[in-house]
Amino acid sequence: MGRIKIVIAVFFLFLVLIFVISSYFSRFSRELQLSGSTVGFVTDNIPKLYAGNCVDKNILIRWENIEDKEIKCFFVYRSLEKDSTQAVKIAEVEYPATEYIDKCTSYNYQYYYWISLGDYYFGESKLSNNVSVKSNYLSEPKNVEIEIEFEQVNLKWASTSNHSNLYYKIYKNEKNDSIKSTLAGTVDYPSSEFIDPNKVYDTTYYWIATCDEFGNESQRIKLSSVSKNNLLKNIQQNETVVEFELQQNYPNPFNSSTKIPFNIKSDGYVKLSIYDVTGSCIENLVEDNYYQGNYEITYNANNIASGVYFIVLQYKDLVDKKKMVLVK
Repeated sequence: MGRIKIVIAVFFLFLVLIFVISSYFSRFSRELQLSGSTVGFVTDNIPKLYAGNCVDKNILIRWENIEDKEIKCFFVYRSLEKDSTQAVKIAEVEYPATEYIDKCTSYNYQYYYWISLGDYYFGESKLSNNVSVKSNYLSEPKNVEIEIEFEQVNLKWASTSNHSNLYYKIYKNEKNDSIKSTLAGTVDYPSSEFIDPNKVYDTTYYWIATCDEFGNESQRIKLSSVSKNNLLKNIQQNETVVEFELQQNYPNPFNSSTKIPFNIKSDGYVKLSIYDVTGSCIENLVEDNYYQGNYEITYNANNIASGVYFIVLQYKDLVDKKKMVLVK
């Protein structure tokens, strides 16, 4: 009986010794890895991690594709801290994969990710750069459309079914720069339409994003730009335009300002200019694509002298001209 106890004790001591040696080697390998050294791995060609994002309540991370015959797999590390010493290995991904989906995350947490390379000899490379992803699970608006109706810009989109969608933010900017864009308005979920009641720049760019109650925001979806020339007053696109025509300005003669009406029978490029009696172009009032419709431009002649001038409308291969008289 005593001999059996001795055998059992020796066996347990043997297991403890194996555990201690294994733990020491693992710690030693980890320290080498975090210090930038490699453990049995002969390459420093570590793939670069790209920015991650949330996909259907999971976090997707991607890395660049590299070719190396020594690579067997990728190890994925994760932490709630930016410090890599706190990172925990959560997955082993077979080579030559270039992405990993983390399905074990909690809502509204900031996660940090790293990857390393594993070879066929149990070696492991140093860690890559880290990427940070917040698990907000917000889905971007889908099927976004932009419409121009008279003087208004109307945005429409398909509402997503995500439970955390509480409202949408609409941004705009006169430049194609979403970072410096300003908030144009908000729309509560599940509404899916926004009419911009405010000023439209000469060229206006729009973006839309989904937001939650914590202030988290999805990726901003860019929309097409809108030209101010397509938002002129008195656009009557619902009327049937019979023909291309430049109508007589009114009042005429005029002092300082006058209105110039014209009709466009189909969508196309339009140029509206002012010429003097010598045939010199004084000013181009319009140079842009227009929709079919009836338009009216207000012309201010504060910078020219009294006299006879000509209004010239060019549309595709058609030209129309009217005389106007400025009296100051």
